Amino acid sequence: MKLRKIAALTGLALSTLPAFVSGASAQTYNGNSIFKVERNGQTTVYIGEQTPNADVPVTLIGADRTRRVSANACGLITLRDSSTAPLSGLKSVDGSTINIATLPTRLIPRCVDGVLEEARTADFKTGAGDVVIVKTPNTSYEAIFTADATRNVRANACGFATFRGSTTAPLLNTTQVRIGTGADTTIGAITSAMNEPLCRSGVMFVPEGMNH
Repeated sequence: MKLRKIAALTGLALSTLPAFVSGASAQTYNGNSIFKVERNGQTTVYIGEQTPNADVPVTLIGADRTRRVSANACGLITLRDSSTAPLSGLKSVDGSTINIATLPTRLIPRCVDGVLEEARTADFKTGAGDVVIVKTPNTSYEAIFTADATRNVRANACGFATFRGSTTAPLLNTTQVRIGTGADTTIGAITSAMNEPLCRSGVMFVPEGMNH
């Protein structure tokens, strides 16, 4: 695959540069500063026109997040609301769907020497809003929550950043994403490019035939 060189970028964001400045070329594909490349079933999203070496926030909207939770000596798992694992997004524990709205409200009895002072045989919630799951004592399980997940991806020396999914959270066409301060979109709505650009020592290269 032949590559052609695009001039090295300066240390300023392209949006701050006059259009006539030589040596600055936008990292776009068919006029899109955000595009994706698919290789071997994996999608990589490219974000161009960024300040080199700056962080770009990427938020996956409504992403599933897995958290390990443990039952105490009496078999109770107490889940409390948090920003990273909001109870409003609780989907399941150990593969069993949890519907908080249908759980009865009960008190959490004291656990004394591995025995509850008052038996609990089914999941419940407390008056404070905690969710209590009844499982096997001293055992860990996977709880799945749905919540927005934000992470920073760093732009390279050529001023473009990339992000991709993982085996547990792949980027699907229906995956919703927010890049920087932009509007929410889906992965399927992002323009596809045939080949990815390359950055070498602060110099950008694109394959022959790739528009920019």
